Amino acid sequence: MIIDQNILIFYPFPLVFYVNPNFPEMAERIEQGLQSIGASGKLDAIFDAHYGEITEQLNLDSRRIFELDNPLIPDAFRHLAPNLENL
Repeated sequence: MIIDQNILIFYPFPLVFYVNPNFPEMAERIEQGLQSIGASGKLDAIFDAHYGEITEQLNLDSRRIFELDNPLIPDAFRHLAPNLENL
């Protein structure tokens, strides 16, 4: 196996938080928190702090991206797509 400099293979595998159904307020709070941190730009800042150097090395602008299908993803998450332009 080698690291190819011209292609990137993306296999969708969303991160999901499961919350006890007896605590819908907790699920709501998690959703609000994630929306808030995303909208404020803090999530991108955290990502860049930990993975910024790696994403620069990937040189995504010059790669051909192949997005594979993950048949295990529930229909509720099928609409999710990678945001590789901002990396």
